[in-house]
Amino acid sequence: MSGSVQAPGALLQGFPGALGLWDPSTTFAYQCDGTQTGVSPGGVAYVGYLEGGGNQPFALAVSEIPAALTCGGPAGQPCMTQPSLFNSIPTPYGLFHLGLNFSIIMDGIDPTHPVQVSLNFIGRYTLIGNFPVDTAANGGTERRLAVQTLVADPGAANGFTLSACLTVDQWVSN
Repeated sequence: MSGSVQAPGALLQGFPGALGLWDPSTTFAYQCDGTQTGVSPGGVAYVGYLEGGGNQPFALAVSEIPAALTCGGPAGQPCMTQPSLFNSIPTPYGLFHLGLNFSIIMDGIDPTHPVQVSLNFIGRYTLIGNFPVDTAANGGTERRLAVQTLVADPGAANGFTLSACLTVDQWVSN
């Protein structure tokens, strides 16, 4: 997955990431300056893809938690001083990195889910989207975001594999 972030008071910057089945999970941290007023909101724009076997169903889940850190933090103190992934819980399908309160956005595995999805015939699904970065609207604190998928994998012992997880977090800089 790749894209860019325009954080309030900071320059546009690109980010790399991955949601492949066997890629390592990673965190991208964007930089936000120390001001909370008089700065127009920013946003994250992303383009990426999921990979796996051709025509295999998958489920995409998102977890969002408060960063508990303000964009206007002390000068020179970075927000990311803790481990960057939400969790590292072993499961029969691989490591689960989302928070425990996650939302399933798309799900081709559960036939009752309203948004049915599967990889195309070459084993790829494109993700395109954006979300706001606006500390003023969030009461001065930004939110942390994590995205992970569960993909049907006929070669796996349990029939499914968890993808890498991409988390998005912020740094504070004055």
